[in-house]
Amino acid sequence: MNKLLIIFKIILFVFFFSGKAFGTSGLNNSSVGLKGCMLNAYTGLAEDSTAVFWNPSGLVFHEKDTYLAEMSVSTSFSDFYYEANQHKDRSDEVFILPGFFVSKTFDKWAFGVGSYIPYAGGGTEYNNFQKTGHTLESFAAFAAVTTSVAYKLDSNLSVGFSISGFMGQMENNFHNGFVMIEAEYNGYAGHQEAISLMYKPSDKWNLGIVRRFSWKAKIDGEQKVDGTKIDSEIQFNMPDYYRIGIGYKPNQSLAFVFDVLYMLWSDLDEFEFITKDGVTRQKSYYKDCFLFGLGMEYALTEKVEISLGWRFSERGTKRNGMRPDYNDVSFVSSAFGIGYDISDSTEIVVSYTYTFTLEEHHNSQKYGYDLNTFHLGARFIF
Repeated sequence: MNKLLIIFKIILFVFFFSGKAFGTSGLNNSSVGLKGCMLNAYTGLAEDSTAVFWNPSGLVFHEKDTYLAEMSVSTSFSDFYYEANQHKDRSDEVFILPGFFVSKTFDKWAFGVGSYIPYAGGGTEYNNFQKTGHTLESFAAFAAVTTSVAYKLDSNLSVGFSISGFMGQMENNFHNGFVMIEAEYNGYAGHQEAISLMYKPSDKWNLGIVRRFSWKAKIDGEQKVDGTKIDSEIQFNMPDYYRIGIGYKPNQSLAFVFDVLYMLWSDLDEFEFITKDGVTRQKSYYKDCFLFGLGMEYALTEKVEISLGWRFSERGTKRNGMRPDYNDVSFVSSAFGIGYDISDSTEIVVSYTYTFTLEEHHNSQKYGYDLNTFHLGARFIF
């Protein structure tokens, strides 16, 4: 009972005290979990408690009658830029994202819970935007609490199911040429289901498949137009995700992973803003897009393990709909991490990820950013 109480308190901390977050390819944030951040792919392995996010069906292949847990925090230092009219605006922001997972495996069943941020976007604040004297600011983040269950169909095949509840936070401050508009939405946003498979044809090969279903986001908030407050609600569709991952372990010291994620962001075709005066619709200009991840991990000694990862994420916004406040452009990232076993039950992990964009142009406008992210956490067996 004491363990469950501690777990519940940690989940609440992550859920309610997450700050600004950053994502791209629509509102995607796939930097979840220590292994996921280092390898940039984990669907085909899912060998720790972060399988709650990456592939719930992998939970049932963990060590029987054992709890696995992970606590982590990621700190990102960003440098966004937008160039137009011979003027370059910059926004330097810091994002701190916590995460927590715990799971337990029985004979044919396994269960897990996690709290993390799988969706985020924007994260910019341009002061004196384009020398207008006004601030352009925008960000969105959705913190999830997920419960997962897995069942082993036979010795090499399992299925998984998860359900996630989301707390959403969205802010947007801009000047429309006449008045200053400030919009803020905060609260419960909705829930999402996911199903998954893990197939292990041999001790060396794994195949993981995950589908996350579309869901309707609804968040209460308010708009402030030139200082006058108006109660408001925002609604929009979050997309279907299809992810497939391959894991290959030629021996106990070496593993390779490869992931492909297809995101149907065209499902989110518009945002609806509902007030007492009626409904206003805003086009999103989102499009479907891909993400590719490739990683490897190698055990140098019985206590030390290193990980490397690379990722390419395609822009989730049509070129004619690109916005400086969301800066949704295609990017490449590379990561390096090291884990050290300080005891039989605890591993400390540190890693670094560098992300750079493939600079996007539309007419005379330029969009891009650099991102330096540091991950620190611990993984436990008890």
